[in-house]
Amino acid sequence: MREIPAEMNRAWKSGQFVGRDRPYVSLVLRQPRMRLHSSLHPAPRQQNLAPSGIPFRGGWGERRSVAQQYASYLWGDSVKPVLLPNIKSFSWSRGVSQDVGQATIELWNTNPYPFGAEVQGDPLRSGYFSYNYGGMQHSSRWGHLKNEWFGKLVPDMLIESYEGYGHSEGVAPERDGLLLQTGVWRIRDVEMTAGDRVMRITCEDLGSLLTEQIAFPPVVPNDWYPLSFGPIPDPIRTDTVVPGGNVGIRITKTSNLRWNNDRPMFGWAKENVLDGNGHSAWVSVGNVHPSRGFAYEYIEFALNQPGFVSEVTFSTVNKGYTAYLSVSTDNMRSWHGTEVIGWRSENIGRNGGNIPFVQSQPVGSEDTHSFAVNMDGVTHFRVTLGNLQYFGQFPGYKYRGAFREIAARGGPRTVTTFTELVPKTAEAGSHAGIAKDWTDVIKMCLAWAGWYWPRGSRRMLSDGTVRITSPTQPDQVLAADGRVWGDVEVAGTMGPAGYKNLAKQPLRQVIQGVLDVLGHVFFIDETGAAIVRSPNLFTVGNWYRSLTGQTVRTEQVTPLDEATCIIDIRTRISGRNIRDRISVGNPMNVQEGDKSGGVSASVAGWNPNPTGLRRHALWLDQGFATENEALVMADMIAVRGAFTYRTSEITITANPGIQVDDQVRVYERNTSEGYLHYVDAISSEMDCTTGQWTYTLTTHWLGSDPEGVWALNKRMLTQPTRELTFRNAGQKFRMARNLKGGS
Repeated sequence: MREIPAEMNRAWKSGQFVGRDRPYVSLVLRQPRMRLHSSLHPAPRQQNLAPSGIPFRGGWGERRSVAQQYASYLWGDSVKPVLLPNIKSFSWSRGVSQDVGQATIELWNTNPYPFGAEVQGDPLRSGYFSYNYGGMQHSSRWGHLKNEWFGKLVPDMLIESYEGYGHSEGVAPERDGLLLQTGVWRIRDVEMTAGDRVMRITCEDLGSLLTEQIAFPPVVPNDWYPLSFGPIPDPIRTDTVVPGGNVGIRITKTSNLRWNNDRPMFGWAKENVLDGNGHSAWVSVGNVHPSRGFAYEYIEFALNQPGFVSEVTFSTVNKGYTAYLSVSTDNMRSWHGTEVIGWRSENIGRNGGNIPFVQSQPVGSEDTHSFAVNMDGVTHFRVTLGNLQYFGQFPGYKYRGAFREIAARGGPRTVTTFTELVPKTAEAGSHAGIAKDWTDVIKMCLAWAGWYWPRGSRRMLSDGTVRITSPTQPDQVLAADGRVWGDVEVAGTMGPAGYKNLAKQPLRQVIQGVLDVLGHVFFIDETGAAIVRSPNLFTVGNWYRSLTGQTVRTEQVTPLDEATCIIDIRTRISGRNIRDRISVGNPMNVQEGDKSGGVSASVAGWNPNPTGLRRHALWLDQGFATENEALVMADMIAVRGAFTYRTSEITITANPGIQVDDQVRVYERNTSEGYLHYVDAISSEMDCTTGQWTYTLTTHWLGSDPEGVWALNKRMLTQPTRELTFRNAGQKFRMARNLKGGS
């Protein structure tokens, strides 16, 4: 339900619809234009992950750009809309069980007259609103001259309807606080008659965009065709044996750096330790004695590519040293190990040798020695010598360290990688064929069909002004700077089998398949927005939308009383849809490689008068992957059947605050009504000649409250269905739409 202006509420309650409270309709004719919004997503196709889930070295594999294209049908018009005069009558209908809402306009097809004036036009001016008036070669026969309506009232033009009790003279209907918008209609047929000079325009709401556009390019982008949806696949595990061998390394620094700018000592350069020649060497600077705290010398290396190191080997000039190995896996931001090399400056040393180490060993010979490492992701390592040895052949301080060769080896080992075909962070709109939630499918179909609402959207009003209306924030599912014009209640689930083989179907049929699984309702509201949510059946109250656009859950319902607004009521009790048992499942698919199918569930049906009849309902569908999904579907079939048992058609004085999917309370003597009813459909009739305006509500009986007298007690539902249908009950249903201005 929605808030209505105070003056409208006063008029409705008064029941006196004359004078300033006479019913009024204003119709705004627009020239629509489907605007396309294209984007290119560099969607990664593959990524290798380590067993921990961290991206494995090598990064992303092959990339390809994924082209996306959404359509916007309501935004960005540049032609000033016009008001349609001479309205004789206006009627419309919409419902949660209708694919497409309907509207019919009758207008006097003669020269324009002020509202309420008796139409007595000159017969010679008949045809004034005909699409070809005055524009044909033979128009001069009747003295017809082309007017502002030439080519206007033709199929596919849009008409917005605004209705109320009274109106504000000289104010655009979009801004008139006495009127509420009651629909957005697309012209389907235009019929002109000569006898009564009446033009009849048949319209459909925007749901027709879904029935007429199919899941086929260019509606569906080429990269999404043939259309199928499924959850993000699990990474593929691969075990690879990597053979052993030397690892590419380069010297980053030595302990000579502070003292001698890292220049060779007596011609013994650091590069000698990588030349494969055991007769050459690197020699450190001299130290006064090995007992001093600064008497530690080292060479530090970086791996050419971070990776696995199985061992580090080294050989020295002289023996008797203590060798230390330090290892870093984060570019020397930290070093592994809990013990620290005992280097101290003593106000003399400068090489900073006091870093953690992972291993140490005595050097008892000049042969090759080895450190066992077996670490992945290594970026740097350092080999340090302590207990420095005597080099009497060199001048200066005699105690030094010297390396002949240093090398790093990797493998052999088994490397486990996981190939992530689609990143877990991917959204449906950026990567073809995926969906994290059943409702992702609905959002994509709506955005392709024309409901895309981009940031910074604009609309020209009938008074020539422009209104900027922008979404508060984009919908991440679409992976674009916008969202769907509408409100979609997230299901919180997506079957592992996905939703497949959707090509060439009407988009409305694709959406219906999702609705069948979830039990959600779908309709196009008064503003042309698409509404998808759990049916308002399980708790007392309504979704209440204020005039400012705020939507909250309320226990408030509109009372319909025979003493005030009920004109007529017709009630029926029918057993046509009663079933004593309902079974749902997937038939086994025998196609090679297809493991879907074989899922089934069965629940008791709903029958208030069991007489022993064995009426069994079967529903077969390939969309179910788990028993819980099938149980929910079976329960929702039972629910819908139960709510067709007792139905009513209630004719009332029109109240634009009542919407489909609302609850109303009915008080009427002949049917002994005093209960809550669910509004399944609304039909509106306004006769502008007589000033009569009525709503006919198609409803079904609910009861007094879900815990007492109720058409379907929730205890009859299975646990999966209760979890799905009642978790959102009473919670705020967020609607991020605001036609009153930018947000």
